[in-house]
Amino acid sequence: MPARVRPRCPPGGRATPSRSCRRAAPAPPRRLPAAPVGRRPGARWAVAAAAIAAIAATPARAEPTRVQVEAGAEYDTNVHRIERRAGEDVAVQAAPLVRVGARVRGGVRPRASHRLSYDLFAGAKRFFGDARDDAGRTPSDEDVAIVAARGAYAAALASRRAIVRAVGSYYDAIGDDRVDTARNFRSFDARGELVLVGPERHRFALHAGLRAFTFKPDGVFDYRADHYGARYTTEMWRSDSAGEADASSVEVAAAYRLERRDYAGAALTDACDPPCPAPSLGRVDLFHVASIEVTYTGDRVYAARYELQVDDSNSFGQSLVRHRVDAAVTTDVAFGVSATAKLTVLYNVFVDGLLVARDVNAQTGVSIEDENRNGLVVHLARPLAGGWTAEARYGLWSNEFATDALRFRRQAVYAGLLYER
Repeated sequence: MPARVRPRCPPGGRATPSRSCRRAAPAPPRRLPAAPVGRRPGARWAVAAAAIAAIAATPARAEPTRVQVEAGAEYDTNVHRIERRAGEDVAVQAAPLVRVGARVRGGVRPRASHRLSYDLFAGAKRFFGDARDDAGRTPSDEDVAIVAARGAYAAALASRRAIVRAVGSYYDAIGDDRVDTARNFRSFDARGELVLVGPERHRFALHAGLRAFTFKPDGVFDYRADHYGARYTTEMWRSDSAGEADASSVEVAAAYRLERRDYAGAALTDACDPPCPAPSLGRVDLFHVASIEVTYTGDRVYAARYELQVDDSNSFGQSLVRHRVDAAVTTDVAFGVSATAKLTVLYNVFVDGLLVARDVNAQTGVSIEDENRNGLVVHLARPLAGGWTAEARYGLWSNEFATDALRFRRQAVYAGLLYER
């Protein structure tokens, strides 16, 4: 289901960034008095054991569970997401659909400095129409169910200046096995993170993990990967304000990630025409991602992000360099309506020419709703009574500036309701 950009606003307040409170400088440690002469050492162990038992017996504190349910109708002008080469005359199908989804989020604190959180999602898209395109496909061939889950366990170290976190996530797009639907995949990721919290809202995070990706239409694109990354965030500026909720701020984030992908399929070689699989060479990619992001939060929220992706592959025709620029704004419009607009512009450079499989190149491998294409998405939301929110969304995607050799155009219009408690 599509991810929505929401203004980070307190209830009834203006958009504000997430903030970590400044901590006062810790007091110098007090020198403990020496144990009186004659006290048995076993007594100290008994006291320590009793303290540990008391902590272990402390009941876990459950956080409020948040539930979201959404449903709506949509019209998609390119349900199969067809790309066309110059001169190709390929029919593109449009069709209506309905989408539903439910999400449950919550957490438990076994101890004051520990937190277990979870985020569960299930949804589905149902297309209508029996007309067949040139390849014999119908819109209903794109019917899909989504199951996603994410869990994390975080523990603050004694100094409270560092957080250790274990994170696991799972995503599965489940379509009809009898139909060759190019956007069905499964992904599992497990990682460990270390977050260092500095003064003045400086934060530095390191992570290392493993990922398994299954591309259901074609097993040669399945891979297992180990990945490593670093991310730095800080608040560059904050306005002087009487209240924390009224302050404006500028936040900056920079990140780098390296993923080593070991594919199930063989690497391609240009020793034959067209390129063919090398008989004894497996495909291995080094996938680099570097990004920088700036966010201004005040009466409105403005965000700009640049990302550089480099896929260095030993398989001929699979290497590419992708430049991506995102710009977004979130603001109140009128009559209680908030609006978020996001513009994405991509520029791709195929090192060996365009030999990358079309459907694979256009996907992010994170969500079936994501596109590695230029895009403009406008999302409107208006809260109603009783936890209900009315939503409307328009999206336009194309290949201009991204991949000129392949023409692509898709539009989608959605209207629906969201319930949250």
